[in-house]
Amino acid sequence: MTYGINIDYHIKESLRLFKYVNGIRRDSASIFEKYDVRENYWCMCTSIIQLYFFSFGHMKYFHTALPHLDRSKDPNLYFIENLSPLNPGNLLTLYSYEARMKNDLILNIFVATESSIDVIYRETLTDETIRKNESSRIDYLKTIFDFNTLYKKQIRALENRFFNSHIPFMRKIQDIYKSIEHRYEGNWKDDKEFLNFFSCLRNSVHNNMVSNSDLVFKLKEYEFIFSKGEGVRGLTFDACLAIVVRLFEILHVFLNNVEYDGLLMDPSCLGHESLLED
Repeated sequence: MTYGINIDYHIKESLRLFKYVNGIRRDSASIFEKYDVRENYWCMCTSIIQLYFFSFGHMKYFHTALPHLDRSKDPNLYFIENLSPLNPGNLLTLYSYEARMKNDLILNIFVATESSIDVIYRETLTDETIRKNESSRIDYLKTIFDFNTLYKKQIRALENRFFNSHIPFMRKIQDIYKSIEHRYEGNWKDDKEFLNFFSCLRNSVHNNMVSNSDLVFKLKEYEFIFSKGEGVRGLTFDACLAIVVRLFEILHVFLNNVEYDGLLMDPSCLGHESLLED
């Protein structure tokens, strides 16, 4: 089924990605406790990829079944059919849908990654390391604001806002790496370069795919070009999946090298109390 975009190919490749990450999830479940962030990260990513796969699968099924449905019983079918991204007259909608799906995939995977890294950062590093980073953020604020003109209460409000939540993703990654460097099994130079690229990509997704930095990054046969104030170039469907696979390769090694005797509880599980019941 092709209307400028091969939906069958999207379904096949997203299913292949789902099987890949689900395999990692099963391996991690045999190593870490249930609800440990080093295990639950893969549960979150499996769900994200699963929804990505279902979105294309449901689209194909709906478009296939639609001609056989009785419009006389549901007049809304006429409008649904004409708004369907797979309607040959709606190619722009289809391209927009694919672009949105790619952006959502990158963003959702990054959110899962960042939240998991934050748990590890908070629970495994020393207070001294964390406080040093937090203090550096306040020093940065002081270069922007004239703190002498602010009331003490306002200063404290700014400190509370920036402490604990605004330490950059790459700073956390780097500090965690320092704690596992002696046993890290990957190539940190290459891995760090990719993670920095992935962080830049996430920022661009938040800015409607317009870059706020200049960067050229190559991954296998794909090249991504970031030019400040311009749209990111090179993010095709296949390139998007290659990015996710590369991230998973790095995180699989990274998370497995984090040593912690206790349970690194994923706070997101606390929002699903029923899941925590034996």
